[in-house]
Amino acid sequence: MNRGGTLCVSDEMITPFGNKSERRDHLLAHHLRYIHDTLVPANPAQATMDEVSLVQLCHRDVPTMLYNALAGEGELAAGQARRLLGRIHRLTLPGRASTPALAFYRFHVLELEALVAGLDYEVEQKTSPACFLDLAREIGFELIGHRRIYATHGRDPWHAGTHIFELEAA
Repeated sequence: MNRGGTLCVSDEMITPFGNKSERRDHLLAHHLRYIHDTLVPANPAQATMDEVSLVQLCHRDVPTMLYNALAGEGELAAGQARRLLGRIHRLTLPGRASTPALAFYRFHVLELEALVAGLDYEVEQKTSPACFLDLAREIGFELIGHRRIYATHGRDPWHAGTHIFELEAA
């Protein structure tokens, strides 16, 4: 590592947590907020039947799951997310989205897959911005700048969302 070198890191991170259930709830709120915020209208006349089903499933289930996650009903929301993803995986979606708006729903599938992976597998565990910064400092980086560019959960700049860090090698 070169002293004085600059490293920029951008990644999704979750609100700090103190135990497994808080981590689960924050992970749910984070991923479901991305999906909820991008539930765009899609023209059913230009979509396949399974794409219409995908849109309907997301519009029906995501708001309730997000509410449950924010209301402290994480176990319920996690089960709902797993069931929704199972229903979606039974659909036969075309190789390409039929319209640009339907591409958002492909993003929703990826977010649900990342959410369930984050719930089930250690390798997919998201961390908080403060924890990331602690790890960076341990290996010799200093913070030059930080910004949360998209908030998904919490009001503090160090809560969940997409973050950009500018780090300098000490």
